[in-house]
Amino acid sequence: GGVRIRPVWVKYFAEVHGVIFVIDSSAHQRLQEWKEELAALLSHRRIAGKPVLILANKQDVEGAMDEMDIVELLHIEATVNKHKCPTRVETCSAVNIVKEKPDKPIADGFRWLIDTIVVHYYELQSRVEKDVEKERLKAKRELEQIKERIRLQRQERERQEQLEVDGEAE
Repeated sequence: GGVRIRPVWVKYFAEVHGVIFVIDSSAHQRLQEWKEELAALLSHRRIAGKPVLILANKQDVEGAMDEMDIVELLHIEATVNKHKCPTRVETCSAVNIVKEKPDKPIADGFRWLIDTIVVHYYELQSRVEKDVEKERLKAKRELEQIKERIRLQRQERERQEQLEVDGEAE
């Protein structure tokens, strides 16, 4: 997602069993941005330890970085080891469709991600259930706080109105 949508990602982390991180392997100027975003994503307590598929898209573009360049330049090995995230990098081209099937590396990456989630499903599902419950309780508390602020504002408005009525009566 673009810079403006990224803050929304965190709202979905509680429900995530795995992550697909897509980069444009032909956009060398964005390496630092991706490195920072990937590190921030994988360091989040609700994502750390979960499987990550990195799709290096646009391999059909001349000058696209290969898998080794991406792993090295984004410091992927150090980042995923630090946060204990099983990870796979696939170089691909989303426009390469053969008989309405996705590019083989995309299909291979998806298969790897699903297989990894299946192998660790009970652990991941337990985390997801706990995280979702925490989010539900947090949302409930926030709603109660909002209701209380509204109640207090209404009470203050009614008090002000009563003071005005009492002032007019004199």
